[in-house]
Amino acid sequence: MNQGTSVNAELFGPAFFLSWVVLLFWPVTVGLAIWAVVDLARRPEATFTGVTMSKVGWLLLIVLGTVLCAVVGLVSSINYLAFVRPKLEQP
Repeated sequence: MNQGTSVNAELFGPAFFLSWVVLLFWPVTVGLAIWAVVDLARRPEATFTGVTMSKVGWLLLIVLGTVLCAVVGLVSSINYLAFVRPKLEQP
């Protein structure tokens, strides 16, 4: 019996890879969500008139998306920071 190969399969198998992906993915998601929420919180509601959603809508989407499903939080944070935030900064 060669137990060395089964130990290596357990150590470097799909579960090991997935745990590292989650370990690296979660802090990035939370960091972007915090950045987006802080940016949202400091802007007045009136600046959101020409944007797709209200300030409260973006806050709910980012916070609930991050808490309930990290992928939704990540995508909504990136969407806000990359596309909505530049529109809000235009005079």
